[in-house]
Amino acid sequence: MHRLAPCLTALVCAAVLAGCGGDGEEAPPGPTLPRGLASDLAAQSEAVADAYAAGDVCGAAGQADDLLDAVLVSIQEGRVPAEFQESLTATANKLVNEINCAEEAPAPTEEEQPDASGCDDLEAQKQALEEEKKDKEGKAKGRDRQLDDQIKALEREIEECRQAEGEGGGDDEGDGD
Repeated sequence: MHRLAPCLTALVCAAVLAGCGGDGEEAPPGPTLPRGLASDLAAQSEAVADAYAAGDVCGAAGQADDLLDAVLVSIQEGRVPAEFQESLTATANKLVNEINCAEEAPAPTEEEQPDASGCDDLEAQKQALEEEKKDKEGKAKGRDRQLDDQIKALEREIEECRQAEGEGGGDDEGDGD
């Protein structure tokens, strides 16, 4: 879990650097995040990391939720270039999924429960998003695009989860208990 916030910070920092442009000789032209947005997202991700590092898991969980909301709103407002939308959404979703407040939902950590429940939770989230998209089909194109981005991000997370499960000795598949 502790590796997630720095991951988002690195992602946002890379976008900030891309937005700065430097002297124009080394940085090829490409999409950038607005500097203010990149700074805000970087500050929020650092706050998540700081709270988590200080042992304030519930605070970090709440801040991770706020960060995901900020990412989604920024995407919906058209402030995030398409090239960054999937990675920002996936990383923010990963933070939300991994940092959980024990007071809200006491659940065993991944180390205590190495089964596929985390992957199953991701699958359930993906299904819920697909249902929402189906229900709202054609009504709000911006929301459809946002749902598509979230679904793609979850698909990547599910794939990574299933791969990690296979590498970690998860033998749920194939036994047919």
